[in-house]
Amino acid sequence: MTIRWLGTYSMIAVVLTLAACGKKATKATAEGPITTGILCGGSEEMEYTKQTFNVATGPAILAGGSCKMTLTDCQITAHSPGFGMAAVVAGGSAVVTMVNTTVNGSPALSTGGSATVDLQGGSLQGDVAVEAGGSAHVKASGVAVHGKVNRGGSAVLTGLAR
Repeated sequence: MTIRWLGTYSMIAVVLTLAACGKKATKATAEGPITTGILCGGSEEMEYTKQTFNVATGPAILAGGSCKMTLTDCQITAHSPGFGMAAVVAGGSAVVTMVNTTVNGSPALSTGGSATVDLQGGSLQGDVAVEAGGSAHVKASGVAVHGKVNRGGSAVLTGLAR
């Protein structure tokens, strides 16, 4: 699915719409790099292993609703997320797990709602590495962080310097 930036309110509408939808588990593989954003919503479950994401516009990963996404040994780059959109965006009650995954963007990771992001190894790189808001929880272990870490609302950051 291609993600095109439609503005803040349109992106919120997309995420809210996804919360009402749902598919089950998808184990994804692709030949070569993925160049369009991936959208995970509703009760979808997605897994990507050893995949390269190289997205020019908008987020590379957008997880909302009660999506569960696992990214293992991936390289994620969003060249110009723009309009405050990060390379990886997690909202709603999404659960995103990244194992030995490198994320490049500014911001690299943005969380909101009650999303949970579990980072195990890998790195986050950007002028702003992490933006956490709402009541989101970002848990990190062995992650190299290159950039600012911003926390707002009642977001919880575990294993990340603020």
